[in-house]
Amino acid sequence: MKYQEIRSLEYQNEVKVLKNLNADITDKRYRLRSPYTFFKILLYIEGASILVFLLQHTPIKPNWITLFYAIIGIVAGLLLASGENNLIITAIIIYFFKVIIDGSDGLLARVKNQTSHLGALLDNWAGLV
Repeated sequence: MKYQEIRSLEYQNEVKVLKNLNADITDKRYRLRSPYTFFKILLYIEGASILVFLLQHTPIKPNWITLFYAIIGIVAGLLLASGENNLIITAIIIYFFKVIIDGSDGLLARVKNQTSHLGALLDNWAGLV
């Protein structure tokens, strides 16, 4: 798939999900009321789209990305608990950007047509981690 097609697919999916959470990113009033949240959502959409574009022709499976998402959550937790300022800052950065990886697994599954019930269960589990 071309990058624009992947981006459009992710954008459409996020608009549906966010409307269920009363966050309409297509509404200009929402963008003005919550600019930080709007910026984060766009960052996650763009980041996930770029990552999936790069991974779409590799043998990497969506469930591997989900497991990586869970592992970096654990690593970031350990860094946060270390007490070292530099490691704590690194953990905060990991927590901020790990949502890109969370969005990438489902998008990659849709792009590669590899959606599964196990993938959905793993995604829920990794989100809890």
